[in-house]
Amino acid sequence: MTPDSTAWDSNAEAYPPLTDQDLRRRERLKALFLAHYAPLYTFARSCGTHEPADAKDAIQITFHRLLKKRGDLLDDPVAPATQATQAAELKQYLYSSVRGRMLNGIRNENIHDRILTTLAPTLHPPPCVPRPP
Repeated sequence: MTPDSTAWDSNAEAYPPLTDQDLRRRERLKALFLAHYAPLYTFARSCGTHEPADAKDAIQITFHRLLKKRGDLLDDPVAPATQATQAAELKQYLYSSVRGRMLNGIRNENIHDRILTTLAPTLHPPPCVPRPP
């Protein structure tokens, strides 16, 4: 599965002016997105969804949150020793975030199904059957 290249740049003009650090982080994020998309997509699909769109959404949300909440993981490491640690932490973040989003989606779907099952008789009562004369 390859990422859609237009999906990456579709909202480029919606962003405010970026600093040099933000530009470096965004370029690194794009490289990580392209490098990790296929394995993350396979992993997300193995977490139990039957819908490819759910897996794609989980990955896109994860990368968006990575940029917004954990931008420090996208900075260039100062020392080579921290480079391996940062790469491991980044990989752990990506996979655990995608897994969590997929499991939340499954849980929400199950709750939705239970509510519909409970409310279905109320929303759609069985038709009245006239008594025979």
